[in-house]
Amino acid sequence: TWCPPCRAEIPDLESTYLARRGDGFVVLGINVEEPRATVEQFTDEIEMTYPVLLDEGGQLLQTYRANGLPMSVLVDREGVIQVRHVGFLTADQLDNYLADLIP
Repeated sequence: TWCPPCRAEIPDLESTYLARRGDGFVVLGINVEEPRATVEQFTDEIEMTYPVLLDEGGQLLQTYRANGLPMSVLVDREGVIQVRHVGFLTADQLDNYLADLIP
């Protein structure tokens, strides 16, 4: 809710999620160290429909070795990380990544 580049990429993530979920594309947002009520209010306000997981202790940042936010991780159907993208993710970049992952 507080990260400007994170907020800026949400509309592209949302539209891609809605367009590609029939292909098996899933988006899971991860919120770091904010209370559930803050996150729910934010997602309601911007009409975000994909699920958001709460990383209350910041453990996922450590697990995925996030060097900065935003960070996007694309995982294939077998659960293998195929892409780690640190920084703002554009719609074109996401489309290019997905072209390789979801033919």
